[in-house]
Parts: sequence; C-alpha cells; structure tokens
Amino acid sequence: MFILKINNISWIVAYKIMKPLSIFIFLFVLNCTLSLNNPCDLKSDEFNKFLFAKAILGDITSHCGLNFTGTVVPPSISSFSFVTTGSSASVSGTAQVSGVTPNDFRNPIVYSLSVANGNSKTYTVTVNPIMPVPDSGQVNCYDASALTTCGNGGFPGQDADYSNTPSMRSFVGPFTNTGFPSDFITRDSLTGLTVKTCTEGLSGATCATGGVTTMGWIAAGTACSGLNSGSGYAGKTNWRLPTVNELGNVVNYQNVAPTVDAAYFPATAQPTAYWAGLSYAINAANSWDLDYGLGTAANAAVGTANNVRCVAGDPEPSQNFSDKGDGTILDNNTSLVWQKCPVGLSGTSCATGGISTIDWATSLATCNSLTLAGKTWRLPNINELRSITDLTRTVAPVINVTAFPATGVGVYWASSTRLGTLTFAWVVNFSTGAVTTNSKAATSNVRCVSGP
Repeated sequence: MFILKINNISWIVAYKIMKPLSIFIFLFVLNCTLSLNNPCDLKSDEFNKFLFAKAILGDITSHCGLNFTGTVVPPSISSFSFVTTGSSASVSGTAQVSGVTPNDFRNPIVYSLSVANGNSKTYTVTVNPIMPVPDSGQVNCYDASALTTCGNGGFPGQDADYSNTPSMRSFVGPFTNTGFPSDFITRDSLTGLTVKTCTEGLSGATCATGGVTTMGWIAAGTACSGLNSGSGYAGKTNWRLPTVNELGNVVNYQNVAPTVDAAYFPATAQPTAYWAGLSYAINAANSWDLDYGLGTAANAAVGTANNVRCVAGDPEPSQNFSDKGDGTILDNNTSLVWQKCPVGLSGTSCATGGISTIDWATSLATCNSLTLAGKTWRLPNINELRSITDLTRTVAPVINVTAFPATGVGVYWASSTRLGTLTFAWVVNFSTGAVTTNSKAATSNVRCVSGP
C-alpha cells in the first residue's frame, strides 16, 4: 500500500507491480461497487474517472444534472488516469494510456493535463509506501488485576477503549489458489501479506497432516526460499521468513496459548518460538523470534531449533519519520503521530526535565489527558509501540534516535493487558527491542501516540 499525494492532497492507495518499481495506481473505497461504464452512473468506472478529472482541474460545473460545490473528492477510480473526452495526460512528453503506461514512482512524477477547452495544469504525484498497523485484537478492558468495563475512569484510554485502532485486523483463509489444490494459504487483508497457513512440516486445510519440523535460523530461511522453486507454493515465488512486525501482527492479544486466531492459523505450535528473518543486530550470533504461546518477541541463538511459518509479499518499507516542529513526530509509513520526547522530557532535543517512570494506570491517564499540538492522545497498544523499534541498530536504544532523542534504554508501557496474567501489561524494552510484559504496579517509561 501507498500514500498518494497529488499537490499535497493525500489518498491511501493499493497498487499492482507491473515491473520492478514501475506501477499503476488504484484508488479504492470500501463498500463502493462499480457498475456499467455509464458516465452518468455515480457507481460507474467512467463517472468516477470523470469526477476525478474535474476535481483536480477545479471544475465544479454541472455534470449529468449534478452540481458540485467546494472540493470534489472522487469516491473511487479504477486506475490513475484522466480519461475524458478531449483530454490528455503526459509525463515528460510521454502520453499516458490508462492501464498501459507504467511509471517509476521512486521519485515524484509530474503529470501535465490538458482538456478540450484548452485548459491545462500540472500535478506533482508523490508516492510513499505505507505499513498499516493492525489493532491488537484486545476487546475487553481491565483494571489493575481483573476485567472491568471499558471507559473506566481509573484506567482510561486503554487498548480496548479504541476499537479497530489504528486499523482493523482482517484475515482470509485458509484457501488455495487455482491450480494449487494442496497449497493452503491465509491472507492478511490489511497489509496484503500472504502467510503459509501451516507451520513447516504440517499440511492440509487444518494442518492436521504430518509433524512439525523445527530447525535453526539458516535452515529456516532456506525452507522458505525453497517454496519459490518452479511455479512456487500457491503460485507465489516471493516466499521468505517474516519480519518481527509481521509475526507480531498475527498475534491476537485477546487470546491465550496460542495467541493466534486458530481459524486462520490452525495447529500453531507452542511453546517453541517461530523464526523471524532478521538477525539480532546487537549480537549477530542470535536472530529474532516470536513465541505464539505467550506473544513475546525476543532473540535466540541461530542454531536453536525453532518453528517456521513462511510469508510471501513485498518487504516492509524503511522507516520514515518527519519532525513536525511542535513536539510531535509523524511516522510516514503508518500515519501515526508520536510524542517526540518521552513523558517528563521536553525541548528540541528532549533535554529539558527528567524522564518519568510511572505505573500502568498513571501512564494511561497521562496520555489520555495530554493536549500536545492540539491532538487527542492515548497510550499506544502493543502493535503500535512495537512499530517504532529499529531492530537494525547495533547499539541501544533500538529506535531512530534522530526522531526520538533521549529515549534511553528503558522499558515503555503499552495499553494492552496480558491475558492469562491480568496484573501484567505489555511493554517494549528499547534496550533490546524485546516485546514482553511487566507488572502493572511496576514503573516504566511512556511515549504517547495519536492518530492516524
């Protein structure tokens, strides 16, 4: 997925790779169904193309008896094109043909548009990759030790107080692709990632055939790349080990042992962890893994016999943060806005004050009452908090220290409670990047989040 900016107006877009880094762009709106190509049918492909062209040209004249006022925003278009009678679009003198002409969007593209009446205008199109962060799955609220009603003023703004935040988690499967009747896969509809339904060694729709095969990290990578031979497992040839975020996004933090949704990922092995595809940068003798029995992420010696579940899809984009100059940091990949400084610190380099270490309830209240930059804030859930770790750093803290100075090597609270031990909540240890838990009565650091 990408963020598409046209003259600084943004849309979220999905894309289809036509050749390396040359793409056609598609805009989609949920619950919008295209009908016949009738330029006067509000649900039609042609109407939406026409509306989009009118919108970007600032043309609010009547069309098909409809009057437009103010800014016209297209509900959907089938492809990034400007196909209307008597109009044309070009890039650097090359005519743009809908569904045919690819462009390399690694750099901004300038489109020149002309319409029949002679009007013309240029539009700069910038495409930035995005990495949606799923909701943690937690649907119940908890106090210091037990279930409570959401909206509890003593524990405000916790994970389940925000439904489907920052994005709704959604999986489809297990299913098979045409021509591959034995190759069961599960798709993450939010990110577009394809996951091999079964742990290595198992097969079938319910993963009931065979036995789990554990292996070291190097062998695990080989097992996943081996799925790319011939036509590829399920017809895909980009299988690999998942990242830590991709492993973690499968976790449903409302579940206990296993912490995944068994309907989509049957027979998930536990307590042995699953390998991620990233070496532990601080100690290359280890690599990252995630335990689906607990939901914790840590690292283990590369020779450890772990489980393997492969994924197919584009790699995660590199981290991309923008300092907004008002004490906030925008994550351009996720659209989340973060407190630049940990709670207790302030200033351009977060050098003023002293970092606060507070208990879980106080952390919830602190973020819930924050008014920084006029935004509404919350304590991040565990998926949000994990998303800002930089596991490629060879020294602590494992975070972008330019975007987030003075983070230190402390443990930071998430708003998610650990199911099975309700007196504990989830945390990220920024000295290592580990995802683990801490007693709610203990004290940890805090960085609040807003948006998207």
